[in-house]
Amino acid sequence: MIKNTVISFIVSVITLIALVNMPVHYLSLSSPNLGALALTDIQSTDTLSDFPTVQNANNTLIETVVNSIIGTTTNSTITSLTGLTTASALVSIGTITTGTWNADVLTVSFGGTGSTTLSAKQILLGNGTGGIEVVAGFGTSGQFLTSNGNAAVPTWQTSAVDTTIDYNFTSSIFNIKNLFASSTVANPLRFNGVSYTFPSSANTASSTVLTNDGSGNLTFNTPDWILLSSTTTAQTLAIATSTIAVAQDIHIIYYQPTVWTTNSTLKMTFNDNFPSGNYGWMQMQNGGVATQNANRNEILLQVAATTTQPYVIIDIANLATKRKVISFTTIESDLSSSIGAYTSGAGIWDNSSEAITSVQFLTDGGSLIPSGTIINIYGR
Repeated sequence: MIKNTVISFIVSVITLIALVNMPVHYLSLSSPNLGALALTDIQSTDTLSDFPTVQNANNTLIETVVNSIIGTTTNSTITSLTGLTTASALVSIGTITTGTWNADVLTVSFGGTGSTTLSAKQILLGNGTGGIEVVAGFGTSGQFLTSNGNAAVPTWQTSAVDTTIDYNFTSSIFNIKNLFASSTVANPLRFNGVSYTFPSSANTASSTVLTNDGSGNLTFNTPDWILLSSTTTAQTLAIATSTIAVAQDIHIIYYQPTVWTTNSTLKMTFNDNFPSGNYGWMQMQNGGVATQNANRNEILLQVAATTTQPYVIIDIANLATKRKVISFTTIESDLSSSIGAYTSGAGIWDNSSEAITSVQFLTDGGSLIPSGTIINIYGR
């Protein structure tokens, strides 16, 4: 028993002496290089008694570097800084994807408005390096925001047309509801490059129209006759019909180029109203005794059947609600310079429900309306 105890003591003493004199690097891991962190290596000549000094120096260095990492933003492994409350030297942070701004008002020099509140529904105005301004008020309905000149604040104003400058509207349609235009010799109205000067007062007569004197001077005058229909028959016809627009006054010229082939007379009806029995006429030939007929189917334009050539001039008062009053003059010739007969007459179409819109010429006898007969109808 004593022997074993002695042997154990001797082994422990030898082991202690070996450990104290063993090079320390056999007991230590080689030091890593953590980026800028350079630890002091334990040398082969160091003893165990040197270890505390080296270890304490390395611990101090590690603590300093770790604290530096915690306080910097240059380490790429840092993705969140929940504890950061102040960054007085912050220069760039890249793109912020989430977060809520809860700090001072952004000033104009850094792209802000310089204001914590903006006037509701008002128009913002730039103000150089100063805070955002607004247009004063909202104006009234129909007003325009109008420039007041260079560097001046625009204001709401009622629109006004500058009458001292020229305007050129190039659209295809320019509608005007009410045009009040002054037209004088000095300031005429221009249409398609033509100047027109209007009269200074209106003519109240319903039958007058504006007429041009050829120089653009307009005056109110009674209108001349307007050609409503011009017909030249291309063949012989039993009835020659001319359709016309409605006119209050009608003037007709009937010209026949040849004589009747057999004894015939020229007659006239309106609106294809034939036979009707509501025509009447009176006529007098060569200043002789007048003859008349009522309740006829047509108006007779010649006194008797002849083989002459009739030329007739007819005037009609064509009021739709009145009976139609007709006057006519018929000249009959035998194609020579002599006049065979001169007939003047009047007629009535007893119709007060419609205006005349067509005229029919026909014959009483064996002849037809010859080819080449001219029928001109004028109205106003």
